[in-house]
Amino acid sequence: MALPKKSMLEQLFDSHATGLVRYLTRKMKSAQDAEDIAQNAFIRIQKLAEAGELDNPKAYLYQTASNLAIDQIRREKLHSNYLQGEVTRQLADYE
Repeated sequence: MALPKKSMLEQLFDSHATGLVRYLTRKMKSAQDAEDIAQNAFIRIQKLAEAGELDNPKAYLYQTASNLAIDQIRREKLHSNYLQGEVTRQLADYE
């Protein structure tokens, strides 16, 4: 009995999930963040992959994941800057 053919997304996941998480782990502070971003990247390209609208699925996957990582790093930095500003204001109020 023949196995059902895998979808493009399944093939992409099988071929690149481990490498993508490893790539993102180098960019992020934690492996958990890297795994979450990789999962979000696969979700984002699911419709395009199933429709066959991707010329280079691997490149699109890595670019999407990289953009998501950059967005998260920016959010973390903004949050950190906000908290630092709040601490500075609180300390100034006590002086």
